Amino acid sequence: MKRQLNLVLNGNGGVGKSFFAVNLVQFLKDKALPFVACDSDNENSTLKRFHSDAAFIDFSQPRLLDEMSRAFDRTPLVVVDCRAASTDVFLGYFKTIDLSSVLGLLQARLTVLMPLNHEADSRCCLALQYPTPQRVRSFWLRRRGPSAFGSGMRFSVTE
Repeated sequence: MKRQLNLVLNGNGGVGKSFFAVNLVQFLKDKALPFVACDSDNENSTLKRFHSDAAFIDFSQPRLLDEMSRAFDRTPLVVVDCRAASTDVFLGYFKTIDLSSVLGLLQARLTVLMPLNHEADSRCCLALQYPTPQRVRSFWLRRRGPSAFGSGMRFSVTE
């Protein structure tokens, strides 16, 4: 498996980021795939509550986000449940480290998984404009079903 960093990211709260991350991590566990899961929400760490082995990433000091890259020393797959208000922090960090170069050195891909409530909901809050699009992919996860954590929640996927 090639290295892959999966960010579950959206600037808005209540769109299903943690719900999706918790279920993605459970899927990876059920399939016995090696991965590291991280949560960046120190106030309401849903991922850590459901998966106690998830690490915590403190983004109050952006260079601490380097832990995402260091996780590749342990596994080729990293999943990060990003706090609602952290989009600007992550995008600023990616600009600071020159994301395209770092992904190239790590031989990794970044996949952004972005849950949405509505078709037009916050699509423009994430502007991934990198010179190497083959290393960055974005997926919009449009929620279909009851509110967050309700039974039967489903997402439709758009690249």
